[in-house]
Amino acid sequence: MRKRAIRDGTFGSFDGWKGWDPVWDPTPKSARLTIPKEKKRTRTREQRAQKIQNNMQDMDAKIDQFRNNIANSKPKKSFEQTFKDTSKVVGR
Repeated sequence: MRKRAIRDGTFGSFDGWKGWDPVWDPTPKSARLTIPKEKKRTRTREQRAQKIQNNMQDMDAKIDQFRNNIANSKPKKSFEQTFKDTSKVVGR
């Protein structure tokens, strides 16, 4: 209808069945400026660095504890085990 009103020269007036009222035109949307989202690893970089720093504070103690747990979980070498290891025949 709008195009026909422009062709007929009745754009801007409405008399019942002919013409087009400019109020009916859709209003242009305003462009909102938003900050780019960026990648997740870029957005959370400071948090990840802080988390690593907090975890590294007592890392030496954690490493020592881990190594002690591994050493304590292994069975102690007994005389029988040493005898078995040395009496195995190699190359049979």
